[in-house]
Amino acid sequence: MATETPNSCEDLLRTMVNFDTVNANISGVTEAERELSEYLEKIAQEIGFCAQRLPVPDHGFNLL
Repeated sequence: MATETPNSCEDLLRTMVNFDTVNANISGVTEAERELSEYLEKIAQEIGFCAQRLPVPDHGFNLL
């Protein structure tokens, strides 16, 4: 999906809303939030944060 670092909070939120993150129990899509999490991890690293993945069994990971 998006690959550019957002220039504002509004740009970041606009991009985040475009990801399909419907809960797997409803959508049937496993790890539906993974693409958004990977995007946020990339953005966090680009702006200097140390991002760490915390595995969640059977549900992908949380981003710290």
